[in-house]
Amino acid sequence: MPHRDQLLHLLENYVPKSPTEAGEVHIFKHFVRENTDCFERSNLVAHVTASGWILSEDMNHVLLHMHKKAKRWMQFGGHNDGDNDVLSVATKENREETGLTSVQLLSDTPLDIGMRFVAQHKDISAHVHFDVCFVFSADMNEPFNVDAGESTLLKWFSLKDAKEAIDLNDTSCHRFLTNTQSLKKA
Repeated sequence: MPHRDQLLHLLENYVPKSPTEAGEVHIFKHFVRENTDCFERSNLVAHVTASGWILSEDMNHVLLHMHKKAKRWMQFGGHNDGDNDVLSVATKENREETGLTSVQLLSDTPLDIGMRFVAQHKDISAHVHFDVCFVFSADMNEPFNVDAGESTLLKWFSLKDAKEAIDLNDTSCHRFLTNTQSLKKA
């Protein structure tokens, strides 16, 4: 289990912000303990992903992308593909999907940990992403690049406008918004 120890330690020490998140973290821990291939997409039931919620430096805006496959506004992130370091994966995905060099980690404590249900897409069956989301900041004035393989558009939203733009069924991103308000008060 050594390749899973770092993630299990993070999950054990994480303090969920709601009963729903606590339940998801509990299931996540069980999944990681029971599945040596938890970091691999080849696990067709579920696998670990990492994501980043990118805020403006004043924490009043969030950068989202119109996801090419999901066709909705969401955070940046991706599959771990064998990498057991979720923070490293989230950081790499943010930079690759935005082209921003100003992206900086705000905290190594996750913003959110949860389960994301992924619908069937072409020949890939429906499955679960066990996602660890970290919060980052970036300079709103830096030009970004659209990764055409992942996104059709990138846009900075005020937190209020983000609430309107994010799909009502995307409970994860709405939870991120709520958690952002808590960050701003801290």
